[in-house]
Amino acid sequence: MECQFCKNFFSSSKSLKAHQKRTKYCLEIQSQANPLCYKCKGCLDTFNTAGLYEKHKQVCTKFAEIQIVDAYEKKIEEQRVYYEQRCTKLEEKNEEYAKNITHLQFELHRQREHYMQRIIDLQDHKLESLLHHISNNSNVFTSRKWDANSTMLPSNTLTSAHCM
Repeated sequence: MECQFCKNFFSSSKSLKAHQKRTKYCLEIQSQANPLCYKCKGCLDTFNTAGLYEKHKQVCTKFAEIQIVDAYEKKIEEQRVYYEQRCTKLEEKNEEYAKNITHLQFELHRQREHYMQRIIDLQDHKLESLLHHISNNSNVFTSRKWDANSTMLPSNTLTSAHCM
């Protein structure tokens, strides 16, 4: 009997089946021809059935090492994605804060200009009011005397010289 994969001849069907299940080079040819063949990621052995493959994974140390490495790589990738998303959110907040600062600086400048104008207006109004008061009450100033300390006193008030 001829093996359909490697083209070797066998005396019985029993020896042919044993060959096809156990011979590595034939199993490799089968894995190329038969996609249902199972291949260990660790040691690269191939298996015809899922049951044999599962039993092998339990004892294969290289497979266990690869699983551990894969788990760590997956965890690292998850953390990288998480921190990239976090950085993106923080950058967006940073931009928002920068816009708010710019807006607040503009508003502060606008309010400062407004209040400075109000102060100038009030000073002008006070000066106008004082000038108006002086022009309307000019006779009050002419009827008063000034003492040595430049304090206005009415003409009938006693000075410090009179008190001594």
